[in-house]
Amino acid sequence: MSEMEEIVHHSQEGASSGDATTYPLTMDQRILQGDNYRNDHEMLSLRLKALEIHYRSLPPAAHPPHSGLPACERCRDRRGGIIAAYREMYITEEPDRWHSKNLNYRNQVQAMFDQPDEFTLADIYKYSQTELRKHLQRDICSQDSSDSDEIIAYKTKAAAMFDQEINIAEISQSVLELQSEAYTEPDVREFLSQLQRTKTAKDRAPIYAKYYCGHSALDSPQVRNFKNKYGRIFESLVPHDTVVAGMKKEAAESQEKDVSQLRSRLEGLSLAQKANRKKVNKRAEEKGNREDKGKKELSEEPKSVECALECGNEVSTKGEGALQCALCNFLSLRDQLEDSTRKQFFYCSVEHAEEDFRLVMSAISVLKIVIPIIWNITAGQFMKIEVLRTMPKRLRWSSPYMAWR
Repeated sequence: MSEMEEIVHHSQEGASSGDATTYPLTMDQRILQGDNYRNDHEMLSLRLKALEIHYRSLPPAAHPPHSGLPACERCRDRRGGIIAAYREMYITEEPDRWHSKNLNYRNQVQAMFDQPDEFTLADIYKYSQTELRKHLQRDICSQDSSDSDEIIAYKTKAAAMFDQEINIAEISQSVLELQSEAYTEPDVREFLSQLQRTKTAKDRAPIYAKYYCGHSALDSPQVRNFKNKYGRIFESLVPHDTVVAGMKKEAAESQEKDVSQLRSRLEGLSLAQKANRKKVNKRAEEKGNREDKGKKELSEEPKSVECALECGNEVSTKGEGALQCALCNFLSLRDQLEDSTRKQFFYCSVEHAEEDFRLVMSAISVLKIVIPIIWNITAGQFMKIEVLRTMPKRLRWSSPYMAWR
């Protein structure tokens, strides 16, 4: 095993302990790392061009002559500038690089640069590409609990492509196509497609605002204000992950508040229903008590009473043969529902019942004449009217006019 192969092997063994990166990456992490990777390569090209122009533009007297020998000072200086440019690209101290949290990778690359006689730039490039492939594979192919079956399928296909040693550029293009197939929603596809054509945060801000805060005809005023607020935040170039986290937090708090209000209303409704049930049950209990009381009173009534015409005969109140006033019986049944009592009148014969009825009708006829006269008497003066004394006992004691008896 060559020294280069040993370094790669030890790197694979220590990856878990030397890499503090959390996979999969967030949207901001992935985009920043991609932007910085592209910018670092562009900066490398500019530095190499600047070195070439520098050494070509200097007059011969300004720098040592070029001898072409291994110990040529001019070549050594030029090579040192090139190595420094590559070192800056591979292990820059700037944040948000794909290797920023991979301490094992950074130490290995630094050791390779420190041994220029053992490792060439080609060796460093090969090792860096190997580590980058592993980083991309962990990011793209790491499955999440929220992944759908379609997303899991495209991640499985992408993992197989990484294992086949396919070029990173080809894998990236294939992953974009697999993502487009996995996400069936047209707006998601358009969102991802537009992001691929951007290079700066300013380019992405309106895309984020449109995707997350686009208005719908069904939006309530509250939702519209919510989207307007975060649309402006996106346009002020606040990082994507920060804005989305704020949106989720506020939405969750709003939902929790709505649920709390709904729960309070339901509790109030439940208390009202309980109070209503108690009231209904109390009424039913009172009605049952009145009915039980009426039945008890009926059951406790004497089996025989004196004839209502006061003839001295005893009349049986039980059985189908008992004679009583139909009107009094109706009023008595009605009064039972109102928790009051009314006396019932029984007769020993049909003749006595009819006789009592004639007396009642005669008394009523007399009252039609006498009552208007009574109302004309000075208030507070009590009169004894002989006619009222001739009224049947039933009317004398139940009539509203007994005050003048």
